[in-house]
Amino acid sequence: MLHTLTIRNVALIEDLTLEFGPGLNVLTGETGAGKSVILEALELALGKRATGEYIRTGSEKAFVEAVFSVKETPACLTGAGIEPEEGFLFFCRELYRQGKGLCRINGRAVPLALCREAAEELVDFLGQGEQQVLYHPVKQGEIFDAFAGLSAARSELAKIYQRWRVVKEKAEAQARQNQERLRRADTLRYQIKEIDAAELQPGEMEELLQEREWLRNAARLTELALHGRNLLSGEERSAVETVGEAAGIVAEIARFQSRLKPYAEALSEAVQLASEAARELEQLADQAEYSPERLDAVEERLEVIKKLGRKYGETVDEILRYREAAAAELQALEQEEEEGSLLQEEAERLRREWEEKAAELRAAREKAVPRLEERMSRELENLAMGKTTFKVVFQPLPETPNPRGLEEVEFYFSPNPGEPPKPLNRIASGGEAARAIFALKTLIAAGDRVDTLFLDEVDAGISGEALAAVADRLDYLAQHQQVLCITHQAVLAARAGVHYVIRKETRDERAVTRVVRLEGEARVRELARLVGGVPETALEHARRLAKL
Repeated sequence: MLHTLTIRNVALIEDLTLEFGPGLNVLTGETGAGKSVILEALELALGKRATGEYIRTGSEKAFVEAVFSVKETPACLTGAGIEPEEGFLFFCRELYRQGKGLCRINGRAVPLALCREAAEELVDFLGQGEQQVLYHPVKQGEIFDAFAGLSAARSELAKIYQRWRVVKEKAEAQARQNQERLRRADTLRYQIKEIDAAELQPGEMEELLQEREWLRNAARLTELALHGRNLLSGEERSAVETVGEAAGIVAEIARFQSRLKPYAEALSEAVQLASEAARELEQLADQAEYSPERLDAVEERLEVIKKLGRKYGETVDEILRYREAAAAELQALEQEEEEGSLLQEEAERLRREWEEKAAELRAAREKAVPRLEERMSRELENLAMGKTTFKVVFQPLPETPNPRGLEEVEFYFSPNPGEPPKPLNRIASGGEAARAIFALKTLIAAGDRVDTLFLDEVDAGISGEALAAVADRLDYLAQHQQVLCITHQAVLAARAGVHYVIRKETRDERAVTRVVRLEGEARVRELARLVGGVPETALEHARRLAKL
């Protein structure tokens, strides 16, 4: 419900705060006094696009604030992380003559589009200028489903469609990437297979290089090893024998000359080392036999590693690391492929679910058609459109799934007997369209999710019994919604719980709009002005109306 509306420096309004109550609130005043400015100011607060032309002459800035008390937060605001403050939502709009304006909700700067989206769940604007609300088939479908009690089913269908669209887009994106993914996966599999076939071992290359150098010098190293062994332990006077004999001599002397004892021990150790070295050289000489076959094998193995190194890394460790990275990437690609298949399956499942729900919705809509046609005929008759034919027509939607169902709901009218019904935008006048909207809103008022209804002269062109019928239906609407109504009709104004009069005055040689809340005798005088005619008679009629 709209709680307060504050307007500063908009058109002829300098500084104004209006408080609205539940039920029916009316705004009256002479033509040109500024009633439409109130409506436009509210629209500005709720995200209507605007330029500096709305700013009052002589001012550089305009400000509008609309405060709503809410029981449920619009879903778009919840999604944006905006929650009510003690049950209130504050929509603030600032316009600057120089530069862009600013829109805030509860103090947070937001795009105009978010304000407009939230406004759709807070206020309905209806009047002769809002025929497009009814002209558009999507809106007609929303009104029809609201009347039939199918808004929740329509919303559920739209949610299924949104989920299907998101999943389908992801699946299509996966499919578009699938060919490249398959090519990349094949490349990775080949690379992994090539590396695995080599059966590389960490440190292998260094060992092979060392072995190759040994094999290339095997003959000379064998000769050196044999000669060294012969020197150390050959049959002829070897180093082991000579040093051993010397060690015995020094040991014998050391028994009498203690200073030679360390030398005797060192020579004894030298004999042991020489013997061990001789054995190692002998074994080395046996192993170092030149083998062209083994050298060829080592060279071939090194070439295999070198070839892999040109592709995947300079060392065996780098090649093996590349292999692990390739395996991880391949696993991710295979997982993406599996996810793509699952997305396709999910998209098909959601499509089947949508088709089932859409078929159920269509059946429910078909049942509601006769009821709406019969109720609308009665409402239109009460609004001086008794000869109007009203039909609900289903137009198949070629593209499915979609947010609305298997068909588009379209309202057909024929205001003249003998003329076939046609789409409303091709047959109805502005006044007829406004009354049709009013009739529809009356029918769906009890279940309407929008708490505030702003009516802008929907009573235009109506008089007599039809006007009384409009007043009765305003009463009915006001029992279920907050209604703000701009009117020139005393019969409607008399039903209000809150009544404001808008007047244009001159202050300091400048026109300014002034708004006054009326009560008691002041309200009776305004009703009399609306009645018109002889003052005394008008006052008497106004007092009778005020007691309704």
